[in-house]
Amino acid sequence: MVARHEVLRASFATEGSSVVQRLSAGTSNVLELVEAQGWSPAQLAAEIEAEARRPFALARGPLWRARLLALSPAQHVLLLTLHHIVCDGWSMGVLVDELGLLYSAHVRGELASLPELELQYADYAAWQRQSLASGQLADDLVFWREQLAGLPTLELPTDHRRPAEQSYRGASVQRRLSPELASALRGLAQRHDATLFMVLLAGFATLLSKLSGQRDFAVGTPVAGRADGQLEGLVGLFVNTLVLRQRWQGEPTFAELVRQVRASTLRAFEHQDVPFERLVEELRPERDLSRNPLVQVMFEVATGMRRPPRFVGLELELAEGDTGAAKLDLLVHVEDEGADLLVTLEYASDLYDAASADRMLAQYERMLASAIAHPGHRLGELDVLDPGERARLAAWNQTSHPLPARPAGA
Repeated sequence: MVARHEVLRASFATEGSSVVQRLSAGTSNVLELVEAQGWSPAQLAAEIEAEARRPFALARGPLWRARLLALSPAQHVLLLTLHHIVCDGWSMGVLVDELGLLYSAHVRGELASLPELELQYADYAAWQRQSLASGQLADDLVFWREQLAGLPTLELPTDHRRPAEQSYRGASVQRRLSPELASALRGLAQRHDATLFMVLLAGFATLLSKLSGQRDFAVGTPVAGRADGQLEGLVGLFVNTLVLRQRWQGEPTFAELVRQVRASTLRAFEHQDVPFERLVEELRPERDLSRNPLVQVMFEVATGMRRPPRFVGLELELAEGDTGAAKLDLLVHVEDEGADLLVTLEYASDLYDAASADRMLAQYERMLASAIAHPGHRLGELDVLDPGERARLAAWNQTSHPLPARPAGA
């Protein structure tokens, strides 16, 4: 697989003010076998976490590792770790599929081979640079300059003062939405000719507006960046960030907001080829080491866990390790598992405590349930508080007290 995908032999070094990619003739990486018989679940979890957090040397490479933990003769855990600069989520699926084909061919005693790739990641990178230099994306850049002109920074309440520089330390919490709520959300999307993503984003935007008091802010979302079919089988970092501006006047109903989100999202996807980094160069927002430019929160929806590839003679379960990092202030990932929805909130631990992150997820769920029950209600009428929070709010507002008695004869 490494010989097939050139980017897996890449390293990245600084030359003056530029970063250049270098390809090695081969790789010294081998599959490391670790005898892990007798390990407790806690030991296994700690090893997986440590592996996910172990850094790479970008200038030296290789930028991937593979370790096989032998828990027993019949049970193994394969840890496949790649730096994000050479790989994205789609690429991981490509690698696992190819690994399954090669392994199965080996078990059957067949010649293990894969067809030659017509393109490499470097070809895509060269095409992207050429498109930007030739003015091919000029119309897209005009759209984004107009769309994001005067974009304000999203200011959410936090548990801790924002540090002067991001540490990127993070954690995550999860909440599973019921099949009944998931079905109702899909029905609402269908009635408004929208996608589930658009309805869930409208709910998230409503929650952010309630928490911040703002009616104008941006939410980022990742796009695969593989519109050309020739790119589908390549390994590399193709994913791009779209900046979805959420902006409305007054108090629309939730149904009206879904329609607005649908229209603005479709327009943004029509101009998705401009790299996020180029947008930052063009728009020149005020740079601040304490936060990400243009977007501080992201939202994404994925359709179910990938079906495990076929490995002859093996039963597989795919899982992701926890890196303990947060790229932004908040990132909401919704996994559409068919019947229900699994919502994960990744948060910057410099800003938020786990209890606050969990409460935010609960508020998001109540927001969605309220929107389903009352799609014609104004956004300000949709409920995010549980009974306990509502009772505390009522108690805090009980500030009245009896007036002193008037003096006699006054």
